[in-house]
Amino acid sequence: MSDIQAPLCTRRLSDKILMAFHQACNQGSFEIATQLLSAMETLCMQEGPPLERTNERPHESFVAARLRLWVLQNPGILER
Repeated sequence: MSDIQAPLCTRRLSDKILMAFHQACNQGSFEIATQLLSAMETLCMQEGPPLERTNERPHESFVAARLRLWVLQNPGILER
């Protein structure tokens, strides 16, 4: 079973927060997305082993999410 098809109940908390973050971004709810990033940042600050299914660490997902939110909130800046 791929990561995308894994049942929601077996996903890590960081995965669930990240999915909610992307949904908030998709709906234009940037304040909610910012709050979810804050929760993700708290998780990233906690020590722990790398994610089980990949070599990716939670902070890499956090950085990518932070960049996505910045780009969405600052349209056109990267095109200059």
